[in-house]
Amino acid sequence: MKVFSYLWRWGGAVVFAFLMVFLIFTYVLQVESFRGTGMAPNLKSKDTLVVWRMAKVKRLSVIAFDAQSEVPGSKVHSTFVKRVIGMPGDRIVSRNGQIYVNGKKLDQSFLSASQREQTGNWTLKSLGQQNGTSSTVVPKGKYFVLSDDRATTHAEDSRDWGYVSAKKVVGVAKLVFWSGSGEQRQRINQLAN
Repeated sequence: MKVFSYLWRWGGAVVFAFLMVFLIFTYVLQVESFRGTGMAPNLKSKDTLVVWRMAKVKRLSVIAFDAQSEVPGSKVHSTFVKRVIGMPGDRIVSRNGQIYVNGKKLDQSFLSASQREQTGNWTLKSLGQQNGTSSTVVPKGKYFVLSDDRATTHAEDSRDWGYVSAKKVVGVAKLVFWSGSGEQRQRINQLAN
């Protein structure tokens, strides 16, 4: 009887631990290994990210999203990582290396001047004419995202394929303490406002 009681107690603890791990990784966080150059210099290929599923998306948040239905030509189960520039209802203009959101210059200190200049000159309306939308503001339930590497040869972002649906956002990405430098972690983890 003592053996059965002992096994029941420890078995229950092990089952409970596995259940908690399952629930945390299903509903709270996800670990991703970033691949690509689109978020350089702030993320490098193979950097480890923790994606917080329940975190609130804010302007300048770095998000992970299911790209399959959002990005033409993306593979099944593709997760993209981009920076949120526009929230629903925002008007966005890029002019001479500066981005203006609702008429206010966006702080892009996380990029060098040459990277900012590569963003191009555009408005949501001019981008919409290229990708088949007609909105002058970010639609309800959508986000406008950009790569940190703004060179048009590397960038795959909202300038090319439009908005990201809030329903496709997996969560807000944070760089873990063993990946990247302290400055990189600050540029990824703490800029959202």
